[in-house]
Amino acid sequence: MRDKKLAGQVVFLTVSNIIVKFAGLLFKIPMTALIGEEGMGYFNSAYTLFTWFYMVSTAGLPAASAMMISRARALGKYRETRRIFRLSLAIFLGLGIVTSSVMIFGADIFARLMKVERSAPAIIAIAPTLFLICQSAALRGYFQGCGELRPHALSQTAEALGKLALGVALAKYATGKGASPELTAAWAAVGLTIGIAAGMLVLYMSLLFTKWLRRPEPLACGDICTARDTPAANNLYTVTYTSAARYSHSSNAANTAKEPRQVKTAGKPARQTQPVASIGATARRLVSIALPITLSSSLMSLTGLIDTLIMTRRLHDIGLSQTETIAIYGNYTSLAVPMFNLPPVLIYPLTYMLMPKLAALLERDESRGLGLCKTIVSLTAMISIPAALGLCALSEPILGLLFESEVAERGAMMLTLLAPSSFFVCILALTNTILQASGHERIPLFALTAGSVVKLVSSWVLIPLLGKYGTPVSTFLCYFVICTISISAISSRTHLGQAFSPRLIAIPLINSTVAVTLAVIVEQAFRARIGARPAALAAIAIAAAVYLPLTLPRALKLIKSTQEL
Repeated sequence: MRDKKLAGQVVFLTVSNIIVKFAGLLFKIPMTALIGEEGMGYFNSAYTLFTWFYMVSTAGLPAASAMMISRARALGKYRETRRIFRLSLAIFLGLGIVTSSVMIFGADIFARLMKVERSAPAIIAIAPTLFLICQSAALRGYFQGCGELRPHALSQTAEALGKLALGVALAKYATGKGASPELTAAWAAVGLTIGIAAGMLVLYMSLLFTKWLRRPEPLACGDICTARDTPAANNLYTVTYTSAARYSHSSNAANTAKEPRQVKTAGKPARQTQPVASIGATARRLVSIALPITLSSSLMSLTGLIDTLIMTRRLHDIGLSQTETIAIYGNYTSLAVPMFNLPPVLIYPLTYMLMPKLAALLERDESRGLGLCKTIVSLTAMISIPAALGLCALSEPILGLLFESEVAERGAMMLTLLAPSSFFVCILALTNTILQASGHERIPLFALTAGSVVKLVSSWVLIPLLGKYGTPVSTFLCYFVICTISISAISSRTHLGQAFSPRLIAIPLINSTVAVTLAVIVEQAFRARIGARPAALAAIAIAAAVYLPLTLPRALKLIKSTQEL
């Protein structure tokens, strides 16, 4: 029953991620019309810097706390979850204050380093978001470790819709007052900050709901838990902590910290709970898990920062003016990059579910862990391969559905070259999760370091040779190298390498090629007759009509198999 509930939550989170990404696209469409590609260059440069600081601040600790909470629950250490959560929240509050201050007081320096000097107001406006989102990250790590994905989904939906509504509204207000593009970008960043605050509020409300209104439920795993809801408790008696039972032992509180506590419910035998680890031991464990993950994620987000730092500089070096380079960068980051990021959105919920579940399975049964990895890799291939091929082959028609034809035409070839990288990003999300859950947190750090070096060198060399197309090519080389290293490490360091068998990828690749080829034929045949946008919609419909019957039965069978693991 719990696995069915978790699968339903994964679907819920997937739908939420789709809403978030489409809200992001809908945000960029009116914003591009309001402030143009130059203004979007200012906004996106500030947002890219914010993303890097966000990764540095929040990437590792939520994953570490989620894994520790999941493992603690699997071993019956329910009270330890409260300590892990409270400690991670305290650390996040400090990180949020520090990183927000660095962005605010260093805005001018960062703008000069990126060669986008007029982006400083947007950097200052977006900086307070870090303080808010750090708190959200601590709460999401807690809920993930408890196997509850809905608060994450609801909060990120609130963030995205708040950003869309308030960001565009404030940008329109600034434009109506005659503000310059860089100041309008700053007003849009204020809307983003308010949207993040709304998402944080949703998470705090979810926490209150968990702790007070649903106290008998197992979600509030710091205070209450049901033994059948832990992966390691298949043959244990059901034990529920009620408010009365919890406080009936208050007179023995001093002994509780030293010795395992006997918990007894009516008609059930007593069961021992494990002693809680000290604050120092918990903090050391959190940091030891979080630091490699943080460094890895920081390096992964560094690719976007490299685009900001290198793309504008090297385009300027080959003779383009600053206005032209900012416009090209704005087009690339507003059209090609958001579409490139769409396929991974469908994969992240799978990895979100995979990490705590795989960590718990590997504690008990490695063969079942391998089965889970094979299932997730197969599902990832079924989603990411057709998406990458479709974006590559139909880049201009797809962009033309959302943006003006001239703007779409300028960004189409960059998307064509960038789209194949989205497949490797999806695979990378899986490899990182598998390595982290199996205790090899440092390997992604090495792989991402190598990929970042490849990205830096290839961008510097290729942009003068290929112009703006050097950036997407360098991104492809970067993620290809990272995935190659990560899969090799999984094969050599764990027993999970069989999950990346070419056989699992071959069938989705063949089905996708057939569907996308037919879609291209339909689009080219009908463009002149019915118009570009109707032809694009018809092509997408044909691709779906061909691909889904070939893939959906197998996908449903795989999803069902995850509930049996």
